[in-house]
Amino acid sequence: MTSGSRAYFWCDCGKRVVKLYGFGRYFLCRHCSGLFHYSKNEGFWDRSLRQRTKHKQRLSGDASLDAYEMPKPKGMWWRTYYRLGRAAQAAEDRAADDFIIAAGRLVARVPAVRSRAVKSYRRRSEVPTSQTHQSR
Repeated sequence: MTSGSRAYFWCDCGKRVVKLYGFGRYFLCRHCSGLFHYSKNEGFWDRSLRQRTKHKQRLSGDASLDAYEMPKPKGMWWRTYYRLGRAAQAAEDRAADDFIIAAGRLVARVPAVRSRAVKSYRRRSEVPTSQTHQSR
């Protein structure tokens, strides 16, 4: 392969692709095999959590530590360490804000669900008394 050229494969669907994925006896592109990029289907809260984890992982190798407890990795410039720490903290704040928004949306739906449950319970409890005595 010379500089400036690239090898491509032809999928059964007619697309020219760089990678084919093996499923059983067939090699197919992402589209034909039904694969997708996770980041394209994640919600706003999931994106914030993923970014927070990525920054923390880069800072210390352990994403479970809080941003202020992470020791500076050997060989990393202080300027880079502080920049990544600020980015991790900002992503964590964004994740907390996004959680509050998601929880607010969920709580807003609760009264509607509750009223339907109460109506359903009332309908079930409105059984004539003659039927309740016969079941004994």
